[in-house]
Amino acid sequence: MPKQNRPVDRVDTEAPTDTTPTHRPLQMGHPDTGPAPDHPRATLGQAAVRDNNPVTEAPTSPIPVILGIDDLRRLPRATRIARTSREGVQLLEAHRGSFIDELWLDHDLGGDDTIMPVVTLLEEAAFNGQPFRIGAVFVHSANPIGAETIVRSLNRWNYHVQRATA
Repeated sequence: MPKQNRPVDRVDTEAPTDTTPTHRPLQMGHPDTGPAPDHPRATLGQAAVRDNNPVTEAPTSPIPVILGIDDLRRLPRATRIARTSREGVQLLEAHRGSFIDELWLDHDLGGDDTIMPVVTLLEEAAFNGQPFRIGAVFVHSANPIGAETIVRSLNRWNYHVQRATA
């Protein structure tokens, strides 16, 4: 019987007519159990059996979202960094609908630029009943008065804020 073109989303329930052997990836260890769990090439994605007890992979956690807004510091833990207040606002807007694990803020961003437009964005979102979902805000500014202003402003809107060193 000639093979007919079928829609991609439809499940083919007919037995295959091709008798060519299917390709199986090379596995180390027993063909039914895969590599031994302690073997260097064993992966977490494969189930293994040890002493007749299945060993399954642990659930993976998503990569944390750590955003930093600072003109100079490298912030090695940050997954994304903005160097100006304008970039900082854009960065937060891009993450508006998602959870941000950590937000690192510097007050002075070079020249006359400060973090205050970003703080205003966070305050306005909270005022409108849609605060950004942020696990913790860390203020790491060398400007003590500016840092205290950020902490007071964001604490007022129930963001979890603390002073830190970066």
